[in-house]
Amino acid sequence: MQESTCNLPWIWPGDADEVLEYFCAVAAPFRPMLERVPLEEWPVIRAEAKVAMERYRVGDEIRFIADVVLASGKA
Repeated sequence: MQESTCNLPWIWPGDADEVLEYFCAVAAPFRPMLERVPLEEWPVIRAEAKVAMERYRVGDEIRFIADVVLASGKA
C-alpha cells in the first residue's frame, strides 16, 4: 500500500459568503448536522465563518490550502 499527502491550493474567486453557501450545498455528509442547527443561530455562525475565511483573502480571491490524501493498495 502507498499513501501520500499533498497540499494543494483551493482558490475561490469570490467572497466568504459564497464559499459558505457552496459548502452547505455540497457537504452531503454534514447535511444532517447542518439541518439540526436552529435558524436563529445561523447569523452568528455565518458571521464567525466569514471572519475566519477572510484571513485567507488575497485580492478578489480566497486562497485556501487543501490537504489531499492519495492512497492505493493491492489485495
